[in-house]
Amino acid sequence: MPFCSNCGNEVKAEDIFCSKCGSQLHEIELITEKISIDYPESEEPSVIIRIPVSGKVEINPGNDKLVEGTISYDVPEWKPIITNTKEKVTIHQEKRDFLYHWGTPKNDWQLRLGKLKPYRLEIQTGVSKGDMDLGGLPLRELKLESGVGESNIEFRELNTIQMSRFKIQSGVGKTSVKNILNARSREMTVGGGVGQTSLGFKGQEPNSDMKIKVDAGVGGFDINVGSGLRAIFNVTGLTGVDIRGSIKTVKRSFGRGTYITEAYEAREGPILDFDISIGVGGLSIRA
Repeated sequence: MPFCSNCGNEVKAEDIFCSKCGSQLHEIELITEKISIDYPESEEPSVIIRIPVSGKVEINPGNDKLVEGTISYDVPEWKPIITNTKEKVTIHQEKRDFLYHWGTPKNDWQLRLGKLKPYRLEIQTGVSKGDMDLGGLPLRELKLESGVGESNIEFRELNTIQMSRFKIQSGVGKTSVKNILNARSREMTVGGGVGQTSLGFKGQEPNSDMKIKVDAGVGGFDINVGSGLRAIFNVTGLTGVDIRGSIKTVKRSFGRGTYITEAYEAREGPILDFDISIGVGGLSIRA
């Protein structure tokens, strides 16, 4: 029976890490899967990406393939599972607990998403660091859900079609979303857990009203709207509100407040209508 060279603990021949001290017992093979998925038959398919285990996620715009790229991992049980039907494409890993987590396992996703025709996109991550540019895509609906870690989402280019719904659910850690107006969504829902969430409403000015619902328990929110945009913020909850820039207070009382941008009364045009409810935390509104 072999023993760990670091602490002397008895281990099994197939063990990769010592169960007592976490030391790596032998070299781990890195496996890289190439991903190349065509559009299914449906005119508006769904793409679901679920990454429940720890890792690094990079997603960027691609070309004619619906999904392409690579997934590199060194835990064999994390082999990605791909299901492709007429209506939906799903790429996911099974969530399992292993002694591998005592070390520093590798689980890197580098994907590119298609621009050929509209689809619905759902991305769920567990313990991860995510960097995503979802601009310039024909997204009909978008749902982003993060667990523990850091997520940076940006829409560098204007999305090519109007999005009906955009939903974000953040967990523990930091979530940053930039150039949200380029997503071209009529509605946006944001849920926060314990952590810091930053929302940047910049990009191309919308041609119709946009409703934004923020519902969070404990955590901090920073909302930044572009200069000259018409926006109103109705805030409820036991939270401190810090306003900066061209923001005016309409009314303020215990547990409630209404705030507007200076452009709200000064000009005409589409309105960003915020309904914000935060239990205990901090809220910063800037213009």
